[in-house]
Amino acid sequence: MVAEPPELAARLERASARLAVAVRLELNCFVTTAVESRLRARPNFLARTPQAALVGLRARVDDDANRAAIALERPVADLRVYYGAETRTPDEEDRGFGKTVAEAAQQWATRVLAELAFPGDDKPDRADVTQVDLDATYQVTFTPSPTLLWAWRQVRELDGVRNRLADGGAPDFETRWHLPEH
Repeated sequence: MVAEPPELAARLERASARLAVAVRLELNCFVTTAVESRLRARPNFLARTPQAALVGLRARVDDDANRAAIALERPVADLRVYYGAETRTPDEEDRGFGKTVAEAAQQWATRVLAELAFPGDDKPDRADVTQVDLDATYQVTFTPSPTLLWAWRQVRELDGVRNRLADGGAPDFETRWHLPEH
């Protein structure tokens, strides 16, 4: 077994940090957009939402994005291990990663909308209706951005370089590009 070069360990650490930031940003953007678009489309609902509730909503979206990103760290790490032991194409890995993040993002967005008593997407925004919509349903669809997939792909390429070096394999493009010192 070949020891992991310190340059590779440092690059992998930086790439993993970029991926964590990209996940956090994507989750925050997704839920912020879901909430904001519903508030814009429902001026009557927004008008009867107290200022304190809006302040709390703003803070909650940001705080929950951090918690959701932290909760995704383990599933993403598990995917990296799984894909390191399996032979998958980069596109298959990207789809698996995208699905993992999408499931978490959609679940989180739906929970936030329900807990904050947003009317269901199928309900009109009427000024005279002030009761809570107990059977609200929301259509939320997360699609990973090219930036998020790029951050994921960088981590996976570095994982591949580490695995090739550990296996004693011949250098390939990724090894030469990501670890030119080797």
